[in-house]
Amino acid sequence: MPTRTMKIIFNDSQNRNAFIQTSLQIDSMHFPAEPAMQNNKPVQCYLCLQYNHMAKYCKTKQQVCARCGGKHHVD
Repeated sequence: MPTRTMKIIFNDSQNRNAFIQTSLQIDSMHFPAEPAMQNNKPVQCYLCLQYNHMAKYCKTKQQVCARCGGKHHVD
């Protein structure tokens, strides 16, 4: 699955923090930067129940039932 995520490793926290504040700009495109989350568990979207993304980045926005897999939410 293609991703728009890029991991950049810095030698010191001062440069890392400055980069997070200013983000990344290439030509006229601006890419926001955020610190990586240290998570050992796989990330699962609570909307579509797919892995490798969170709900705020979900492209389908279709809520799936965790019990039956139907296209409705669990009440």
